[in-house]
Amino acid sequence: MNSGIITILTFLVFFALTWCISQTIKCCSEHFIVKRGTSLTIKDVFSDGGYPSTHSCTCVEVYIISLFYLIPALNKTSDMFYVVIALIIFESAWCFTTLRDAVGVRLSVQKNAEVLEKTIDSITSLHHLDTSDLKKEIKIKNGHYPLEVFGGVILGIICSFIYIGAIKGSFIISVISFLTLVIYIILSFVILKKRKNN
Repeated sequence: MNSGIITILTFLVFFALTWCISQTIKCCSEHFIVKRGTSLTIKDVFSDGGYPSTHSCTCVEVYIISLFYLIPALNKTSDMFYVVIALIIFESAWCFTTLRDAVGVRLSVQKNAEVLEKTIDSITSLHHLDTSDLKKEIKIKNGHYPLEVFGGVILGIICSFIYIGAIKGSFIISVISFLTLVIYIILSFVILKKRKNN
């Protein structure tokens, strides 16, 4: 099989693993720390919002891995120099836009949904209306607070170094990155528990 195809398939597997790691941390933190005692559903596995930001995590992972492949290409080919520079600029803009969107636009939508839900609650209590169907349609968890995006960025960096260590065959990079991931998960749960208690 072509080495390029193997590289792409390896990247896709690591991308999927990173998504799974992020969503698992998010589901566990939501149901064991934030919403203690609630049951976990399949809908929760694919939920938006929460800690860490999976969008930010996967975006940063793709960005760092792209740089891992693009920067060495600058030295190899002079014909493609400007194409590689353009790709690096595009990747940088895409990553920044995704992070900004997670904490800016999507968080604003979440806050507006919270206000709408409170308004519906007020109308319901004032006029004794049944608005349960209407409340089911409102999607509250949508955006991310800065800490959630920051957590996603850190997780994306860690996962990209696990990938780079695996691709380079560097046992040391892989082990250090994996240990960093374990420390990250432990610290995440400690921080989330302290935030909930405050």
